[in-house]
Amino acid sequence: IPDHVAALRQLAADRPYMDLERVGIIGSSFGGYFATRALLLAPDVYHVGIAVCPAADLYGKATVMDQYMGLPESNAEGYAYASNTRLAEQLDGKLLLIHGTSDVNAPISETMKMVDALIHAGKPFDLLVLPNHDHRILGARGPRGEYAREAVRRYLFEHLRP
Repeated sequence: IPDHVAALRQLAADRPYMDLERVGIIGSSFGGYFATRALLLAPDVYHVGIAVCPAADLYGKATVMDQYMGLPESNAEGYAYASNTRLAEQLDGKLLLIHGTSDVNAPISETMKMVDALIHAGKPFDLLVLPNHDHRILGARGPRGEYAREAVRRYLFEHLRP
């Protein structure tokens, strides 16, 4: 996140058409995790985020992350640091969480952990749950995919327009 913030600021320094007051971020899967994290760690830069089927923390991904971080039992500090739920009170921008109920890659319980943390922190957020939808939400064909893509477009337009 700090590298992306530095890059945005450097690019905007000589590009007057870039408006750093209207920066949004979108990501799916681990990208959704990082979209949420960007809003939480750099609220002065990221004002709108859309997190599609995100992980809330890395505990549920330990079998994927163990090669980088070890297991949670051996790296409790690292996993705690990586948790977005512990940062929920830092949300200042607009956040849309999108998740399908049939996602086996990132179960909807991951998004519900973030929802719970945001509720406990008293932070407003938006949530779109897509029944019977799997991990390929934005790339899906048919009405659910179209609905999700339109929701993303609407959200960005509503919250980032001049």
